Amino acid sequence: MTYDETNSYQAAIPISAFDGGAKVEASASPTIVPLPYSNEAHIDPEEAYGVSQSSCHMLLFLHFAAKAGLMWIAMLIAQKA
Repeated sequence: MTYDETNSYQAAIPISAFDGGAKVEASASPTIVPLPYSNEAHIDPEEAYGVSQSSCHMLLFLHFAAKAGLMWIAMLIAQKA
């Protein structure tokens, strides 16, 4: 939430822009900050952290798979899609 000049709270703030200009609206989880001061349609910080960890683990797996010579599997899957 952000506090603006009119002494009211906004339920969501944008996270910094990603490469390519994509922006994601963020809000505290409704289990922590009650509605209407939060927005359950927006990503909460804990969810964003979990997504980043999942992505990191997948990239680490793909790195080790490529070092082991398993890159052809990813190429075959991509060709079928």
